This record gives sequence, C-alpha cells and structure tokens, in this order.
Amino acid sequence: MIALSSLLFAASVVTYAEAIAKPDNDTFALLTGSNWMREHAACVEAFTGAAGSYTGKVAWAVYDRRDGITKDEEKALGKLPCEVYGYPAVIYRDGQGKVVMQLENVTPKMLEDSLELVRRWEGVRTRRDAALAKARKLPKGMAKAEALGAAVAEWLDPIFNTYSRRASVAYIDAVKPVVKEIRENDPDDKLGYCHKYDFWFFGPMKNTILENCKKKDFAANEKYVAEMLAKKAYLPVQRQAFEIMRFRSADWEGDKAKAMAALDRCIAVAPDSPLANAARNAKKYYNDPVELTKMRWLPDDNRPYYARSRLQLGKLAAGTYKVIFRHKAGKTNIRNCRLLAGGKVVAADEREATEFKLVVPAPAANAVLEVEMKGNGWFDGHGDILVEAE
Repeated sequence: MIALSSLLFAASVVTYAEAIAKPDNDTFALLTGSNWMREHAACVEAFTGAAGSYTGKVAWAVYDRRDGITKDEEKALGKLPCEVYGYPAVIYRDGQGKVVMQLENVTPKMLEDSLELVRRWEGVRTRRDAALAKARKLPKGMAKAEALGAAVAEWLDPIFNTYSRRASVAYIDAVKPVVKEIRENDPDDKLGYCHKYDFWFFGPMKNTILENCKKKDFAANEKYVAEMLAKKAYLPVQRQAFEIMRFRSADWEGDKAKAMAALDRCIAVAPDSPLANAARNAKKYYNDPVELTKMRWLPDDNRPYYARSRLQLGKLAAGTYKVIFRHKAGKTNIRNCRLLAGGKVVAADEREATEFKLVVPAPAANAVLEVEMKGNGWFDGHGDILVEAE
C-alpha cells in the first residue's frame, strides 16, 4: 500500500485532510486512487503542476482513495462534501463544508487547465456569496425570495439542468439553508425556487400524475402541470419533464393528439437536449409504420394506438386474396387491411377484423400489405399472417 505522504506533491499541494482541517478554508481537491488508478501519477503531476502557478486563498489538495483501506483509514482521509462516482474527479468545497462544484472522470489533459477551473469556480463562489448577502438585506417578501433564488442560479443551474438525481443530491443538501430562507419569504412557492432545487421527476410523476390517472382525473393532471409551468424559476429540463408528465397523462387517457402535442412542446423547449431527442424517438415509435420482416407479428410490433404495419409481399398476381391474422397469444386489434403497389392503394378492406378480403385488379410487382394494428398493454398479441389466393 502506498502511503499518501510518500507521493511527490508540489509544495503548494497538501492532503485533503490537512486542507479541510483549517476553519473556513476553501479547498480545491483532486480525487484519485494511487494503487488502482492507471493514470494516477499523470493526474497528480498535471494537478500539482497547475497548483504551482496559483496565488490565492484556496487550498489545493489530493484525496487518495486507495483500494483496500479500512474504514478508519478512509475516515482519516477527511469527509467529502458529496458522493463521487467517476474517479478521477475534482471538487471545490467551501469553508462551510458544502460542495460548490464537482467534475468527474477527468483526464490528465483536463487537469492541466486546473488553474483556470479553480479560478472560475472561486469566482462562482464569490459571486454567489455576494449575491446572497445582498439579497438577505432586503425586507421580507417575494422580492427577497426572488433575489435569493437568483443568487444561487449561476451556481446551481448548470448542474441542475440535467436529467440526473445523482448529480444533484449533494447540491440539494448544500442549498437547503437558502431554500429554507426562500420558503420563509415565499411560503406557497409561487416562484418555484423551492421545488426547482429539490426537483425529482419520479416524485410528482408517481404521486400526482399516475395517481390521478388511476382515478381517471386527467383534468387534475392538466391543472397541476399548468400551475407548475406558470412558475418562472424552472429550468428547461424541468419544463420538459412537466411536458413528459402531460404526455403520460394523455397517453393513459388514450388521447393521441394531446400526447403528441406534449412531446412537441417538450422538443420546442430545448431542441438539442437529450429529452428532446427522446421525445422525437417517442414520436417515431407512435407514428412511423412498423416494418414487418416475416409472415408474422410479434408483441413488440404492437403500439398503444392504431399504427400502420407493413409487410413486403413481392410479386402478386391479379385475383382475390384472403388475408388472415391468426393469433397465437394475447390480443391485437386489427383493422383496415390494404394492398399497396407503387405507393398507391390498389385493394382495401376497411373494417376491424382478423380476416380480410382483397380484390387485386392487376398484377403487382412489389406488393406491400398494410394494416393498422393496436396492442392491449401487457397482453399484446402475436401470431402468423396468411395470404391465400381464393
């Protein structure tokens, strides 16, 4: 086992435990592992190299989380202000023991820019504290609540604008004292700052949206989402999450038009975001034709609403054909069977059934069978497709 004291640090770098031992000391720390991390030495070299050019009040430190240490040895390393999952990482801890910023899965190349990073994070912390101090001088009321909320926006918004609970847990803890102050000035959270910094998608989705869906109270869901979106504080990703809640409610209600409109609004909020891409994929799933590759359909080929399914039949002679959808299990609603040739409908049997009759007036070189199919949830059907000449 390599002792931390045996590592060669620049004179300006100390151990993490030494750095946080000083009261009110801000700390910029590299989190690494000397006996298991392949790039440990390169990371330390880049980090300490940057530290040699720093002049300021922030302590630079290394937290060496070695493999195989005891609980007592881990405790001696010093308490981290947040959970870290992607080593190596860098964190900025303020003098009150709260995390200001963190960055996981860093590389030696990234650590060469540590000087710029610590100065930027030091600036965030300075501006945050100055804005909070200014806000706290205001008289009690909504203006003070808004000023307090805005004071932490530059600090937390880049972190909270992500679809990740894990990434924000430590920050939720760090901002709790400010949220308490905001709530004292905005007890009904009309601005939305309290919920903004304690936001978790599955909370309202499970406890509000889905519970109302079970009661078939879809109007209550619309009212809830509208009230939330009327608040100014929410981030784009949070506004997208509310539109996803709208989508889920409309989907449960069976209103496809309303569900697709919610996905469109989700995309419009932030078109290049991950949730917008997910919404686009959902729209394709609900609307694009299902291309069947064999003379059968499977449970995954079912959709919650009627959707077109297509099957290439190849060359087909003129004549009358019986098309049979023979279920093997489950239930699929099937309607409006058509035959296409050259992109045009040449024969159709427009009704809901499992057996259809198509009268093909002329030979078709590249015939395509098209039918509308709709699943039934957990019991989506599957079966064989038979095309027989009469």
